[in-house]
Amino acid sequence: DAAAANRFELTNADIDNVTAGTLVIGTAASGALTVEADITPVNTTTLHLNSVGAVTATAGGIVETNLAVTAGGTVNFTDTTTNVSTLAVSNAGQAVTFTEADSVTIGTVDGVAGVTAAALTVNANNGLTINNDVTTTGITSIDTDLDNNGTGDFTIATATALSTTNNALNITANDITITGTGTLNSGAAATTFLVSDGGTMGLGGTALNWTLSGAELQQITATGLTIGDATNGNMTVNGITAANSANITGTTTLNATVATGTVTFDTAASAFGALTLNADDGVTVNQGLTTTGALTVDSDLDNDGVGNFTTAAAVSTGGNTLSVTANDFVLGSTLNSGAGDTSLLVSDGGTVGLGLTAGAATITGAELQNVTAANLTIGGTTAQTITVDGISAANSANIAGTVTLEAGNNAGADVDFSNNASSFRAVTARADDAVNINANLTTTVGAISLIADTDGGADAVDAVVIGALLAPAAGISLSSADGLTISNNFSFAGDITLNADGNNDGVGLFTVNGGIAVDSQNNALTITAADFNILGTLNSGTGLMSLLATNGRTIGVGDTARNVTISKAELGRMTTTGGLTIGGANAGSITVDNIVRAADLATIGGTVTLDAGGAGAAIDFSTADSSFNALTLTSQAGVTLNRNLTTTGVVSIDTDTDNNGAGDFTVAGAMALNTGGNALSVTANDAILTGTLNSGAAAATSLLVSDGGVITLGGAGAGLSLSAAEMNNITASKLTIGDNTAGAITIAADITPGGTTLLNLVTGGAITGTAGGIIETSLAMTAGGTIDLTNVNTDVTNLAVSAAGQTVSFRDANAVDINTVDGVAGVTAGAFTLTAGGAATGAGTVTVTSLAVATQSTTLTGTVGGLTGQAAAAAATTQAPLGPGPHLLNGFAIGVAPPSSSSSTPATATQNDAVTVSVAAENSLEAGTLIGSVSSTPDGSDSDSDSTPQEAVVQDLLNEPFEPDIYKNPFRIVRYSEDLKQVLGLSATGVDDIWSDGDALSPPELPANGLRRFDEDDLSLTPVP
Repeated sequence: DAAAANRFELTNADIDNVTAGTLVIGTAASGALTVEADITPVNTTTLHLNSVGAVTATAGGIVETNLAVTAGGTVNFTDTTTNVSTLAVSNAGQAVTFTEADSVTIGTVDGVAGVTAAALTVNANNGLTINNDVTTTGITSIDTDLDNNGTGDFTIATATALSTTNNALNITANDITITGTGTLNSGAAATTFLVSDGGTMGLGGTALNWTLSGAELQQITATGLTIGDATNGNMTVNGITAANSANITGTTTLNATVATGTVTFDTAASAFGALTLNADDGVTVNQGLTTTGALTVDSDLDNDGVGNFTTAAAVSTGGNTLSVTANDFVLGSTLNSGAGDTSLLVSDGGTVGLGLTAGAATITGAELQNVTAANLTIGGTTAQTITVDGISAANSANIAGTVTLEAGNNAGADVDFSNNASSFRAVTARADDAVNINANLTTTVGAISLIADTDGGADAVDAVVIGALLAPAAGISLSSADGLTISNNFSFAGDITLNADGNNDGVGLFTVNGGIAVDSQNNALTITAADFNILGTLNSGTGLMSLLATNGRTIGVGDTARNVTISKAELGRMTTTGGLTIGGANAGSITVDNIVRAADLATIGGTVTLDAGGAGAAIDFSTADSSFNALTLTSQAGVTLNRNLTTTGVVSIDTDTDNNGAGDFTVAGAMALNTGGNALSVTANDAILTGTLNSGAAAATSLLVSDGGVITLGGAGAGLSLSAAEMNNITASKLTIGDNTAGAITIAADITPGGTTLLNLVTGGAITGTAGGIIETSLAMTAGGTIDLTNVNTDVTNLAVSAAGQTVSFRDANAVDINTVDGVAGVTAGAFTLTAGGAATGAGTVTVTSLAVATQSTTLTGTVGGLTGQAAAAAATTQAPLGPGPHLLNGFAIGVAPPSSSSSTPATATQNDAVTVSVAAENSLEAGTLIGSVSSTPDGSDSDSDSTPQEAVVQDLLNEPFEPDIYKNPFRIVRYSEDLKQVLGLSATGVDDIWSDGDALSPPELPANGLRRFDEDDLSLTPVP
């Protein structure tokens, strides 16, 4: 048929008829090559199969001395009759699978050297020897003893490399030999060695069924090395040096997890990087073991209670973590994790004896003394009851931090301190059921933390029972899942942390019985519960006292009951000068009702913080007025004052702590927040001020937007919006609105804050006041964007602006003083335009990159050099026409020449040769950098009938009509006194000769003080004595 016509077929008989040293079948252009039945060439010793496609031998095998395969597709030899002595494959980029009935050597055949492939799988019954390089780009799996009869070894010759190009390498063999400089390299991937026939495994100097010497290990490069699994026998490690294991990054894992498997370190010390040891029936360290990474040991992997962890020589992790899981611990030598933590965990749910009382697992005081660690955990989540008996301070001294005793088994595990006193630097006891203190317990450095009922289950006894002395050096912590009752005086000179709802399920009452005192002796006292029943007293002295609610439970403070109620009477039983916090991160909404500072908070000093920290939680003042000292209110979903609130201290409010734009601040109706002359800060998504805010004439109020939202003043808008009426409801020495995280500020309509004299606007964006103006005594503005406050109604007395690199335009209906306002000094801007209806004066520095001034009379600074700007070479910019002047720059006034049809060259004033200020015929000012002193000369033109040079003149300072023929003098610089309406000559050259066109005025003599008074009625200049 047609298909058959396109096939080239050779039978085994056909091949036997060929006599040659080498038989090549196919070319680089041939299609797929398939072996469909066994072929056993008798007259050749070398067979070379060549194809641009795949080469497949699944239905028949090849029996030949030497076999070379060159293929462009996959190579798949899985027929189990294939038997060749030497194999070579060239197949880069494609998978190769080869199954050998006996043993095979990878070498050079007919010019093909070694093996190149993507993924590679080689299976042989009786061994594999690699004499030429093997390079793969995929996972490489080799089994040299496929029939697991113990006769198939893996051997790689010297100067030969097997590289997987950062892919996994898996080798199963009866034994392994890496000769001389031969190498195995899986790069960034892991290498795994398994023994084929369940034999024992030796790593280092002890020869067993499968042995990898230290020198051989040194020839292996991998990221992660695993030796052994659940099929091999025992494993022995002997004398592996740091140099031997240096090429293994990641973790070396040694497994002997057959039912009776053990791992033993014997004869000579060994060193690894990170190391994991797994055995079913024990791990024994008879010679030193050092790691430079974490050491993890499970000596009872099947948890059958047979595998112990035994040390007769030192174990050190070089400051890394050390975790040992075992049926029991026999610590005859030291365990040292240095700055790392150590865990000694029970494998089979047995009991633990620590000290003089034995358990299923026992760690004596002397054994504990052999352990050095930052922190130590004993027991674990499966451990049954832990009994602590007679641990001395010397026994526990090598644990720098906390010893944690964890009896986590949910079948009724306790932690019992019994019989003899025990001492630790710091200790935490965690029990599924009870923690029982029946022997004295002391810490020498840190805290005692006792946590009962860790599972929150309904067990027989879920409590912390204290029947002996507790003596913590630095605080104590008690926790129970379902309630905590203090029935004896509880006083410690350290932080006290008590938790009656340790699993945060909303069930757990904290009770202090009547007549009982809880005293942290000037340290923090923190109590967490689903509710509080405080019949005795709480005292934190100068420490912070915190009453925290769980599981989103609502809180009533005062006369309104909620899930958690803290009554006025209970508040009266609390003493602190370090402040009181009520609520917390898990608390629901808080209602405050009828708290009277003088009566209810008489023994509570510092700041009271009400924290509705749970999702959607708010704070509401309702029913009756309340008063506090200093007060902080925080919530996610708003603060509402439905009753008056008065304080005698600073008030800080954040109504949107999660910054999601859902928390507003509301003062309802005719209600008032009065801080008694103390500062008030409110952060909110929006503020609804139907009522009033009053921080007094001597204290500041700040209104900040919570979520980076925009701010609208004078009208409604998104984000924080305050109407003119709402702003009039605020009384403060100064009012700050926004901060550098706020969005743009817009003045939607005129605002005239009646209760403040200083307004400070701060934003990371722009400030725009075109639809409305600001009428205020002092105004400071800080912006990250442009400022355009040009509404004609704006009228401020003092102005300061900080907007580096931004364009600033400001218009004032009257005079304005550039000054320092609320820490903002002068004006900093990229471009600054000031338009004022009166004189603009002041001593504040103006820093600009270009200056545009169009005013009636402008003073930018009164000191030479106070005005700074861009580089000297900057180009001049023509600005809007000047008013009648004078215009004072750096304290100097430039008189402005009248328009003149015949004047073609303006008079100029040069400032330090940096830039030119030109007074042109069109009455404009060209300005760039304005620094230093000013000098000037006449322009030299002669355009009118009196043959006098074209002059700059002193004009009517009160904007009277310009009279060009009354006073004429050479262009000059004068200083002007606003108070006296006078001009002051700066030098003889600047003021000689006042010219007259007629009889209106004779030239007066210049008085010694240089002052002349201008009379606006008769337009005369009169010397001032």
